[in-house]
This record gives sequence, structure tokens and C-alpha cells, in this order.
Amino acid sequence: MEKATSTTTADVAATKRKLSLPQGVEKLVQLLKRYTNLLHGGFGALCPLSLSIREAIAALEKYLEGAQDSMSERTLASILWTIFKKTKFFAI
Repeated sequence: MEKATSTTTADVAATKRKLSLPQGVEKLVQLLKRYTNLLHGGFGALCPLSLSIREAIAALEKYLEGAQDSMSERTLASILWTIFKKTKFFAI
């Protein structure tokens, strides 16, 4: 697939690659910070999506370490899903 000049959805589905979640809140925050840096670079410091995600990052960082460690994969996936929906709304 890396050598292909074009890729179809069937090619991607055939790879059987599964999506993975960041392992823990620390990795999730790191991923979100990278994403906000991308948004900042593309849309500037006052990008509404970037500001919204920064608020989410600040909220996640306020949790005590024990609370962060007890977050399930389902919770992390829900946070990422929310960010995805916000991104979709922003794109529209």
C-alpha cells in the first residue's frame, strides 16, 4: 500500500489495521496539544476550535493523578469522539 500511486477504501480496509487509543490521560493530553499546535499554525492563535480544545486540556490536567489513572479506555475514546465532533462542526 505504501508503494501504491492511489489508494481506495477497499485497500485501506484490506490492511486490517485497527485504530488505537492513547494509553492514559498523559498520552491523550500530549496528542491534543499536538493537535492544537497544528490548528494554531493553520488558523492562528484565536482559532475557536483550538481555544475549545485548550479548555479541555486544562480540565484534564486539573484531575488528580489517581483520577487520571482510573479513566477507562471508553472515557478516553469519548473524549476523542467529542473532539472529532467539534472538529467536524468547525470544518462546516
